[in-house]
Amino acid sequence: MNWNDHVLLWNQSNIKVLDIRHTLLKFGDELHAYSLPASCFLYATRGGARVMMDGMEYEAKRFHVLHGGKGMCLNIFLTEEAFEYYLIFYKAVLTLPYSRDVQPFMEQNNPFQVQYGFKPQDPICLYHKVQQMDRQWRQSRMLDKLHVKTYMICCDN
Repeated sequence: MNWNDHVLLWNQSNIKVLDIRHTLLKFGDELHAYSLPASCFLYATRGGARVMMDGMEYEAKRFHVLHGGKGMCLNIFLTEEAFEYYLIFYKAVLTLPYSRDVQPFMEQNNPFQVQYGFKPQDPICLYHKVQQMDRQWRQSRMLDKLHVKTYMICCDN
């Protein structure tokens, strides 16, 4: 599957944020065999670590983004004194009506289950967005949860 097919499926999907977790691991801490309860983005904000998802290894440093699918096994081993990161869990569902051409792409290679890593073009802007999402997620009002959803689907601001 090529990236255009992935983008097509992302565009045809409804994304629901399920949870946001902010974690700081310090020297001696590790995360072992954590099964991802949903698809997620891991956004590293400080330090460095060796991150493994289902055996695939990534060197995660500040502002690195990783994506993993539901059920993948996550392991984190520090390579620096600390490693700070956010996990943004989400669920994606194809919206109706969607083209019959889209369903075969989803069945062949679900982009919400694919693992990958990258460094964003504008990491500071993304960092501020993730911080805003985390702050609002911790609020109990439904309107705050809606704001988080808009941050997830809107890249400008």
